[in-house]
Amino acid sequence: MKERYCGMCGFDSVTIVDPLPENDDDNDNSLKNKAACKNITKTLLVIMLMVLLQLSAGGIYWWVKEPATIAQCTENQSTNEADNSFNTVNNIPDLTKAEAYIPNPGISARFYQRYPYGEAGVIERVSANILVNQDIVSEVDLIEHNGEFYGYAYHFLTQSDGVYIIADQKPEDIIPLLKNNLRPGLKWEYHDGARITKWTVMEIGKTVDLGFITLHNCLLVLEDCNEADYKKIIYYAPGIGRVMEKSSPEGEWIMIMTALSSINPDQAAKTIKSWSVNYEQI
Repeated sequence: MKERYCGMCGFDSVTIVDPLPENDDDNDNSLKNKAACKNITKTLLVIMLMVLLQLSAGGIYWWVKEPATIAQCTENQSTNEADNSFNTVNNIPDLTKAEAYIPNPGISARFYQRYPYGEAGVIERVSANILVNQDIVSEVDLIEHNGEFYGYAYHFLTQSDGVYIIADQKPEDIIPLLKNNLRPGLKWEYHDGARITKWTVMEIGKTVDLGFITLHNCLLVLEDCNEADYKKIIYYAPGIGRVMEKSSPEGEWIMIMTALSSINPDQAAKTIKSWSVNYEQI
């Protein structure tokens, strides 16, 4: 019997719905639609798996050899003007605390993500509080393919020593995202069988220009997995979370934020819950 959840990343291989339904009225068209559905489903599985691996400890990092420019990523987005109130030099939180770098509820962001074999795509990310009486922020990454959306939800759990991330599809795995007392040189790690992922704080208080917005007091963390081909640098912004990822030492960006706005809290929570079948177990 086929396993529902992937043993490596927890991806739910059963609930993906083929975007193209069969045509019962025409046998020839039905066969063609079945073949098309299989191809599209394979593509979606690759894309979703890449998102899962990016978020799991020791994810495999991908990018294309001829990267697009930031200008290309942000074209046709002139109507999405950035609101710098999301991240200003005023009202600075305690930058040594891990919780300073998780997203505030009610944020909607867009990212350009590179996938393997030269593929690329857009990810929409929404954050909200969906757990009653708990100080846990949840997010969902939404991927659009042929007009259909597919989501992957995860939750940020604040503890005395830092912030942990929990994938909704694998609530039993609690992975350290960031540790408290953040400072250059701080290290922590996570073991998942033979896979070992290590993190090192590289810089704190950095200003990052994404083209459409300038973010202040950013945190740079180096992630190194023994099963990955290379290391990557993760950029966190206070109150926003991850805003960019680059390969190291080449410095090619793998993921970059291209738009940022607010979203109605109720709508954000509804969106996340629709992709969070296990959130009440967190």
